[in-house]
Amino acid sequence: MGIFVTGDTHGDVSRLLHKALIKGHTTTKDDVVFVLGDFGVIFSPYPTYIETKILDRMSKKENIFMIIPGNHENYFRLNNLPDTNIFEGEAKIITGNNVFLCKRGEVYCIEDKKFFTFGGATSIDKYLRIPDITWWKEEVASQAEMDYGLERLEAYGNSVDYILAHTAPENISKILVNRLKSFYNDPDPTRKYLEHVCSITSFKDFYCGHWHIEKNINNYHFLYNSIKQIV
Repeated sequence: MGIFVTGDTHGDVSRLLHKALIKGHTTTKDDVVFVLGDFGVIFSPYPTYIETKILDRMSKKENIFMIIPGNHENYFRLNNLPDTNIFEGEAKIITGNNVFLCKRGEVYCIEDKKFFTFGGATSIDKYLRIPDITWWKEEVASQAEMDYGLERLEAYGNSVDYILAHTAPENISKILVNRLKSFYNDPDPTRKYLEHVCSITSFKDFYCGHWHIEKNINNYHFLYNSIKQIV
């Protein structure tokens, strides 16, 4: 068994469809792959031919895909997916019996590891997008979703093995902005929430996408195109 994480796919899941996710590891039915937001396959108002083909190919893979929502997603369609339970947590079914959407603030127990997941972020390009067509306000979590996450963490004694999110906590984001002179400097409630989560939670590593870079800042890891095995 292996548990893998990768960054934004933006509709291009080709890296997820190889027989070997990483060199030397052939995919099995026991493997779990987390996509750290901006999945981007379900984006059009209605299912397209390309979307249907992609999801069909993913459904034929042996492993399980756990999709964390990003900021560039069609939240109207995502929120209307059917509910289910997996790995002792709530999720939604994207397709088949192996592609699922992670609930914000949920804790998933896989083998003997606990994973806290929290999707979403503020789009820096939202002013160039069309509300409810190419941008959805639900990209930022509601207070109820944030509260749910704190409740789930408390249920596990504020201790998990990994935190998987789309963006990074505010304090870590500031370090990145200063180092890279990044333009990701717009106010984002998600980052502030994640900083609070990290301050009250015991965890081994934090993984996120969103920033389109491959970088480590202590135990905070930014992924983009790479796939990393963490268990």
